[in-house]
Parts: sequence; structure tokens; C-alpha cells
Amino acid sequence: MSSDDRRSEYRLHYPFDERPQITIEGAIYTIDELSEGGMKVYFMDDRTLPEYVPFTGNIRYIDGEEVEVTGIIKRSDKHGFSVQFEKGVSMQRIVTDQIRLKKKYPLLFDHVD
Repeated sequence: MSSDDRRSEYRLHYPFDERPQITIEGAIYTIDELSEGGMKVYFMDDRTLPEYVPFTGNIRYIDGEEVEVTGIIKRSDKHGFSVQFEKGVSMQRIVTDQIRLKKKYPLLFDHVD
């Protein structure tokens, strides 16, 4: 799979204070990037990967909405891991966050058409 294939979906990068969190098996992780097909997750205090693949987790957005997702860990390093969703988030939810973030942080989106 080329890097172009992996990035075929729009990926929303969250500013630090706006990052949603995901709870998997009782551990809480911070989401850095999110798309319909997957996410990039950072470790917080606990640097262990979820034990079960595929796993189920709950994303909690800054506005309080929660979404259940299932996925498979595709890559990991000392900072976190990347997930490919089997059941992910809707494009509507990603667009809602993008609009909110563009209004709040317009300079972060100067380069986006």
C-alpha cells in the first residue's frame, strides 16, 4: 500500500486542547488525527497497546458526544499507534469538527482549500 492509498481519506488533525479521547479496555488515549477510516492515537500515562485485536473503544469528543468504534492496530511506536477502523466515525462528525475548528483556529487551516 502506497502512502497515497493510506491517505486517500481526509484526516482531521486536532489542536492539543481539542483532541478527543478514546477509551479501550479501560485505558484512555488521546486522538491526534481522525478520518472515516482510521485514527492516529497518542499514549497518555499508560504506554501499553490494547491487548485484543480487533478491539472496541469509545471516542469521547470535546462536546461530550460518544461514538463506539472497532478497529485494528496497524502500526505503533513509542508515542502511540495508528488504527484502521472496521466500524468508524461518520464523515458528518468529522465535518462538524472541522467547521468548529476552522472557526476557532483559522490560521491552522490556511493551507486547506
